[in-house]
Amino acid sequence: MRYSKATHCSLLRGALFLASAVLGVVASTLHTQTAVVQINAGGGDPSDTPNGGVPAFAFDEVHWVLPTALKSGDTIRIQSTGGPVVGSTSSPISQLNIVGAGIWYTNIQFTNPNVAGGGCSIRLAATGTMNCGNLCFNSMLRSRYNENAIYKCFMDNFGVNSDFHDLWEDHFECGFWVADYAYNPCQVATNLTIQNCRIRNNLADGVNFCNGTSNSTVSNCNIRNGGDDGLACWSNNYNSAPMETNDTFTHNTIEFEWRSAGIALYGGSGHKVTYNLVEDTFMSAGFRADTN
Repeated sequence: MRYSKATHCSLLRGALFLASAVLGVVASTLHTQTAVVQINAGGGDPSDTPNGGVPAFAFDEVHWVLPTALKSGDTIRIQSTGGPVVGSTSSPISQLNIVGAGIWYTNIQFTNPNVAGGGCSIRLAATGTMNCGNLCFNSMLRSRYNENAIYKCFMDNFGVNSDFHDLWEDHFECGFWVADYAYNPCQVATNLTIQNCRIRNNLADGVNFCNGTSNSTVSNCNIRNGGDDGLACWSNNYNSAPMETNDTFTHNTIEFEWRSAGIALYGGSGHKVTYNLVEDTFMSAGFRADTN
């Protein structure tokens, strides 16, 4: 299979031959879909057009589906008009566990590339809690749609004492956007932990603690190649959200963020940023602090 680099999003099709390394014979032929994506940044804003500014983000991948089901290491492919909604504003969830067999074994793939076409909208009760771990999430999102993709891997209401751990998420608008926009006054996430995760190739933030998120922690995570803040606390006051307090970013590695900052604190108080490595940022600061 051959393909060439593109200056903006393109999809190419080809055939991939699987051969036995021992016997040297072709086992089968699979049709593949190859995604070659480059996003440009003009004036600091992301653009999907070839002449939209400085090339800032790129990846290429090959996707294929085996003709027969596997007994272990299954891939779950979700083809729908949108991502799953976990709970609802009229019927929020008080307790939820979503646990896979590991990042190399349980893979959830969102195949809809359109606005609001994938990701997980979490609707926990104000005191609800969630445990999610040992999963890999990927998507076909290839555009930020002028900052209106609404395609986060995880977003909305995270409740109290929720734990997201041992996850690998790739190719979403954001990895985690922790903010409630459905209730007034705003429901605030507290004591949230995000740990031991790979957060990569997102078009915007890796993790954003927003709208009052407090006493929450991101630790031992790798954040790479994102188009906005790698890790951020944004003390926005949407729907009377209180000021964010006592959030912690510790023992994380943030690499090659190409917009905004590796780590950013936008308001709040009592935050701790300790023992993190930020390297190879491009058109972005390593660390940024602001009151807005």
